[in-house]
Amino acid sequence: MIRRLVGVALLVVGGLLLFGALQGAWEREIWRGNAVEVDGLVLPPEAGIKLAQTIPALAAAKTVVRLGYVRSVYAGLETGFATTPQPGDRVAVLMDPQQQNQAVLNDPLAIWGDQLVAGVVALVLALAGLVMMRGRPGRVVTAGGATAAIAAVLRQVAAKQAGADSSARASAARTASAATAAVKPARPVFASVVQRHRDGIVTVQRSSPTVTRTVERPTGVGPILILAVIVVALAVYLVMAA
Repeated sequence: MIRRLVGVALLVVGGLLLFGALQGAWEREIWRGNAVEVDGLVLPPEAGIKLAQTIPALAAAKTVVRLGYVRSVYAGLETGFATTPQPGDRVAVLMDPQQQNQAVLNDPLAIWGDQLVAGVVALVLALAGLVMMRGRPGRVVTAGGATAAIAAVLRQVAAKQAGADSSARASAARTASAATAAVKPARPVFASVVQRHRDGIVTVQRSSPTVTRTVERPTGVGPILILAVIVVALAVYLVMAA
């Protein structure tokens, strides 16, 4: 994350610096279109020092040139990143009519040197920011490496599954032990065995679960009633027949 944040910062700084370099180059191009090209003679350093005593604007100039032939004009020469001419050389310079004490060597490195350097630095910063934002490239995995990685993953899954199974078995064993300890031995229950007869109910006390059953035993009441009904019916029939 920090790497990407630094990359974003470098990209932003590079973009701003590049924008400033382009704007400065455009302004220098406008200045070049309005400047006047003249020939100049490079003066020796000691001559420039003497002129600086009378012309304060030349005090900071490292190279002084004399412009014109009839009416001499002295100006400080700006060379930028171009090769500095030697004393006595005739050079072509660009001069702003409103600032005759300043001249620029008619060379691309002298006119746009600062903007070129700023643009190069901006591009380097922007490229560095892009590289840092992309992060580390992914590693190339070969067939053998992929097989080994898959096998390692399978072993890890098997180990986790075995651990889960052993944990489940231990948990089940603990649960069974707790349930066994919680269950108390049951006391014998004295229940009743109920026997039902046609003419009554007989209850027998036994030490067993309650069982209810009906025992049908024939008694003498039924057959006697049937026989009496038959006899009465036969007597009625005989009386009616007589």
